[in-house]
Amino acid sequence: MANGGLGAAQRREDAFGERPLFVRGLGHPGADLPVTPELHVTSSGIVALFCEEDGAWSSHVAFDGADLESPRLVLPGATRIALAASGGEGRLFGADERGIVSIPIDERGAPSGEVSLHVSEQRSAARIAATKLRDEEILVAVHPGERDWSVVSVQGAQHTSVRHHHDAPIEDVCVRSIGGRAAVLLTTGAGIELAFVGSGGKVI
Repeated sequence: MANGGLGAAQRREDAFGERPLFVRGLGHPGADLPVTPELHVTSSGIVALFCEEDGAWSSHVAFDGADLESPRLVLPGATRIALAASGGEGRLFGADERGIVSIPIDERGAPSGEVSLHVSEQRSAARIAATKLRDEEILVAVHPGERDWSVVSVQGAQHTSVRHHHDAPIEDVCVRSIGGRAAVLLTTGAGIELAFVGSGGKVI
């Protein structure tokens, strides 16, 4: 792990001077980190998920900022990550030039199951985004400059992958859960377009 994980705790005063705040550096995306870290708030603290040269790592930080667990490698080789989580547990997706995988994680960011392979292909790593949709995790993946975009739906041990086609080349993607549906924002050269995805990864 080249970056050495999370930085040391730094004490700062909040805006009202009522209590101290503890902050930790997560690195600089585009410089010493390839992608922006993912953060997940649980009952026990904050789980920070970030990529290093050797894959995706997780670390748990207590709410007071003082108790920091040693980072653990959770998805070797991943160069991009996306988290689908609600409450304590979640599913971390990772992409590299070999495809897309995922692993369930507990409320402290530790693996709670086996790695699942969802997409196997030899190409540049996809840009990915994920969200929790009722009892399933939804991942959306795009390859910049291409017109196809894919949705992976994971329900327990079952998973499906659906590919959709767009009229224009897609550059980036974002997804959020809204009212039992996944709202997908597709960035193209003509602007940003909205699509809704339901259970099983189908456009509705």
